[in-house]
Amino acid sequence: MPPSALSSLGRLARRLVGAPARPARFLTEWPERDLMLEDCYWYHHYPFLDGHPTLRAHYDLRRWLDCFLLPEDMRGRSFLDLGTANGFFSFEMERRGAEVTSFDAAEDAALDQIPYHGAPDRRADNRAFNRRLHRGYWYAHRHFGSRARAAYGTVRALPEWLGSYDVVMLGCILQHLEDPLQAIFEADRHTRGTLILCEAFYDSPEPVLCFQATPGVPEPQYWTWWRMSPAFLVRALQVLGYDDIQVRGPFDLENIAGGYPVSSVTVRGTKRG
Repeated sequence: MPPSALSSLGRLARRLVGAPARPARFLTEWPERDLMLEDCYWYHHYPFLDGHPTLRAHYDLRRWLDCFLLPEDMRGRSFLDLGTANGFFSFEMERRGAEVTSFDAAEDAALDQIPYHGAPDRRADNRAFNRRLHRGYWYAHRHFGSRARAAYGTVRALPEWLGSYDVVMLGCILQHLEDPLQAIFEADRHTRGTLILCEAFYDSPEPVLCFQATPGVPEPQYWTWWRMSPAFLVRALQVLGYDDIQVRGPFDLENIAGGYPVSSVTVRGTKRG
């Protein structure tokens, strides 16, 4: 056999045998064997935190479940939880019978932050925050014996391989995005049935966004860009061909860690046909 052929065979063998495997697109377990409560960031409250008063989650959503317009019976149906955080909606919908995919920002994904003049570079803090948030999801995943799968990336450009789902939820993440409409359009590409949007409420009959930047104060808030009128969320769903649109709210979600209410609204629509 000529040397050139041997060289080609060698390259092929390295690709088939010696090359590292491509990372799985979906995860069903976290690579860290030991997950400690204290190493997690708790956005959602779970009962296992009750005995740990120093670990204060931001939201205990159990008392507001009816406000999110979640389908009661999800047996034989699929659910995509966009912006899963610690997975509260994922595990609740799994309890209702759904096959669940949870999606959140990748560890190195840049969070949208309001670009105040002279603002510090927060990218390193973002990576550490994302990792702690992911750990909280996987701690709860193990605790509940969940079979949900997870994927990471950016909601600005959801990958095609994510697939399509009977029910898709964007739960309180549009308010944190510079371009919330793009995220709605991306979610729609993966919805074959029902799309649920729950967001910070702005009291107006018009389809508007209210900009939440706070320049000129000693410690401006960086992460909440918008409050949204129900009419804005309804109009977005109508543009994309949804009907049977329902609105629930406003209702006040209590931010436990911050000690303040967050006025919120849920809008749900179903695709025509």
